[in-house]
Amino acid sequence: MPQADDLARLLRELEALETLFQTWPEESRQATEAYRRAIDALHREALRRLIGALKSDPAALAAMKQAVTDEVVYAVLRHHELVKPSVNERVEAALQGIRPALATHGGDVRLVKVAPPAIEVELTGACDGCTSSALTFHEGIRKAVQDGSKFDTWTSAVIIIGFAIPGFLFAILLIILLIYLLA
Repeated sequence: MPQADDLARLLRELEALETLFQTWPEESRQATEAYRRAIDALHREALRRLIGALKSDPAALAAMKQAVTDEVVYAVLRHHELVKPSVNERVEAALQGIRPALATHGGDVRLVKVAPPAIEVELTGACDGCTSSALTFHEGIRKAVQDGSKFDTWTSAVIIIGFAIPGFLFAILLIILLIYLLA
């Protein structure tokens, strides 16, 4: 198994080659990219077949699950889309989807900890201590993480209005809206 120094050296070599490729004429770069895609497709298919063959053996399946905990093995299998993103990656992707909306009023969110089924986040910037932070969490962050949905315009508008209007007026507005929707 390669050591950390070996991996760092390999990554440096790849980066040097990519830098070199950028100096080549467009036609050569396109040929190199086509070659890379063909090799990736071959590797993906070989790995897919290997995984398929080993899944039927419980001991081999356990060994594969253990191997995937290695960050290099995991990264290669993710590159080839042969394993699902980790919980951390899915949560981080969901947070990335809502950060632009939070940034519109000077806020952000930071992932503190993932311990399924719970996650811990920290609202930062203008969101830290904002009167609408609970609404931001429940209608924006929680929705994005649980449903994989983006921070939609409606949710953003509700939060911005909640930030701009004192809490008791906002509560009255929500009650009126609820009565209207239920009528």
